[in-house]
Amino acid sequence: MLAPLSKIVISAKKNKRKNKLEDIKIRLYDPIKPMMAESATIKEIAGKRHALEYKFDGIRVQIHVGKEIKIFSRNLREITHYLPEIVGEAKEIEKNVILDGEVIAFSLHPLPFQELMKKFRVRNRIDIPTKLFVFDILYRKNKSLLDLEYRERWKLLKDVAPQYIPPHIEAVNEREIKEFFQKAIKDGHEGIVAKDLKSKYRLHGGWYKIKKSYSLDMTIIAAEWGHGRRHRWLSDYWLAVKGMKGFHMVGKTFKGLADKEFEEMTEELLKWKIKEEGRVVFVKPSIVVEVEFNDIQKSKKYGYALRFARISRIRWDKEVDEINTIEDVARVYEILRRR
Repeated sequence: MLAPLSKIVISAKKNKRKNKLEDIKIRLYDPIKPMMAESATIKEIAGKRHALEYKFDGIRVQIHVGKEIKIFSRNLREITHYLPEIVGEAKEIEKNVILDGEVIAFSLHPLPFQELMKKFRVRNRIDIPTKLFVFDILYRKNKSLLDLEYRERWKLLKDVAPQYIPPHIEAVNEREIKEFFQKAIKDGHEGIVAKDLKSKYRLHGGWYKIKKSYSLDMTIIAAEWGHGRRHRWLSDYWLAVKGMKGFHMVGKTFKGLADKEFEEMTEELLKWKIKEEGRVVFVKPSIVVEVEFNDIQKSKKYGYALRFARISRIRWDKEVDEINTIEDVARVYEILRRR
């Protein structure tokens, strides 16, 4: 049984001020919600200079270093007593600072997140070796740093805790980003995080996570008319694989295609229209698409559901009977759970 680390729910009312980082006065031992990264692809961030760092498969920590050291989870729960080895390492850091980072399970190489969770059991807790990385600084010498641009915070962080910072480069072109991403995967990590050099420390906006993706061939069983500039196109696609009987839906996506492809797809899908209900056009499964995704979750609605699905290409060269099956989806799900 795990301690309530992942089950803590903090009321929105109680933490209203902590959800609007720009409105708060940060201080030692009063944790705030961490800045989160949005999912993106390498192509989406290429063309603009970003700082790149490894994305870790661990627990987010906020470390408050003063006369005493306290460690808080992303849910603002104090978890200091679970991580005595990190407390020991934090003693090497200058006093009167608040750092943002991640703790991973590590023994010669990164270990899966599930291994780290053994440290947080209520019973039969296991002492798993860990490693600390810090990637941001929020407070120093009684001063909030939340409104500083990221690049300025990074300079300060290198002075305060150089021994704990992750691999870090700045890059703008797709080749450089891909090379750094591949190095992160080779080193056993989830992917990379790209950070806007001008971003201030806020809940959202300016950080982007790029994770290793998987792909399967699927068909489209229905499509929805888009909104805004996509209103003329069928641009939100219902994705399915082969099931025991017919086709098995595993998710929806509107991501991945260019405008010209939306136009072509709309023209082709309408040829196979079965019926239309509101904004949804149901079609005979006839088009094969290669779908990339970062994860698969169990779903009451679908059985399995893709996370962060996007169409990487339309497979005009493939027939529907060549698409993957629900057994393939289940197999990938099990592989991902063993990571």
